[in-house]
Amino acid sequence: MSEERTDVVVALLALIYDVPFETIIAQSSLCPKIMNALMYTAGHKYAIDTLKQEAKTNFSEAFDLEKFSSKDLSGLVSVFYSSTPSVGRGLRDRLVKAFDSVPDILDAWPRQAMDMVFAENVGFASDLFGLIEKRNLKAKTYKCLSCHTLVTMKLLASGKASRCVACGSSYYEQTWRGLLQ
Repeated sequence: MSEERTDVVVALLALIYDVPFETIIAQSSLCPKIMNALMYTAGHKYAIDTLKQEAKTNFSEAFDLEKFSSKDLSGLVSVFYSSTPSVGRGLRDRLVKAFDSVPDILDAWPRQAMDMVFAENVGFASDLFGLIEKRNLKAKTYKCLSCHTLVTMKLLASGKASRCVACGSSYYEQTWRGLLQ
């Protein structure tokens, strides 16, 4: 256990003494999502399935990527992919699914930060591009009203504008549907 972070060792000891998991996470100096990832990893490493499940459940209940800055997102991805086991897909899959639930998150993420995260976390890049590929299977081709470029995409949910990747013009679903090729 000598290579474990102090936060994790303290949390594991608190669990032994029946301190509620939520209390341990709340009292940590780390971001709750990062602490959950570290606890999940400890559960995997020491074969404590109940700890893994608790971390996974707690992680899912309060995860909202829209509340993270791009710097925090970069740090979160790095911690998740460096501290969670690649064979234990639990939290990694939930992180990628969370990225999928925020439509414009990749547009809002600065390119330099994204490139650095992809370079340092090849597993995340692979998982995210796999998700994008699945999403594109449902994509259709539209002719942009502004730049007349053919754009293949899946439209965002009703009431949200989708953006042309060529010129950046945004139109609502009804307008794009009229431009279907």
